[in-house]
Amino acid sequence: MLQESDEEEDAIDNYIYGVLDSSSSSKGDTIQQKMDGFQKIFLGPEMGDDESDDLIRKLQEENALDRKYQQFAKSRDDDMEKRYNALKSEPVMFSRNDSNGDKPKGSVPKPLQKKEIHDEMDDWCCICNDDATIECEGCEDDNKYCQECFFHTHRSESADYEATKHKSKRYQK
Repeated sequence: MLQESDEEEDAIDNYIYGVLDSSSSSKGDTIQQKMDGFQKIFLGPEMGDDESDDLIRKLQEENALDRKYQQFAKSRDDDMEKRYNALKSEPVMFSRNDSNGDKPKGSVPKPLQKKEIHDEMDDWCCICNDDATIECEGCEDDNKYCQECFFHTHRSESADYEATKHKSKRYQK
C-alpha cells in the first residue's frame, strides 16, 4: 500500500515536471491550458456546466429576493415614520358633533343594595361544592353541607365525636 502511494506521487511529480518542461519547449500550449491541467490533477474533474449554471442561477434568484425584501422593509419603515411624524406634528382633535353627546342614552339603573347582591358560591356545600341543603349550627365558618357530606362528617361512625353533637337545620337560600 505504501508503495502504491509512492508510485502515484512519482507519477504526479513526473507529470508536473513534464508540464513545466514543455513550457520551455513551447509546443503551443498556453498558460491557461497548463492551469487547467493542474486543476484537473489536484481538484479532480470539472463540475458540469449545467450544475454550475444552476447553482449560479439559484444564487442570483436568492439575491434578487433579498433585495426585493430589503426594498419592501425600507418602504414600510419610511411609511411608518411619515405617519408618526404626521401624528406628532398635528395632534388629533376629537369633536362631538351630536347635541346629545353629554346625555346618557336610556335610563340610568339604580344602584344595587347589599341585600340584592348574592354570591352563588355561598349556597354550595363546603366539601364537595354541590348545592347545600343542611346548615350546621355547631360549625363555625364552613357550616353548609349537602346531605351526603353532612352524614359523613356528623352522623357516620367515622365522624368526630364533637361533630355528632352539632344541631342542624334545613338550609334556605
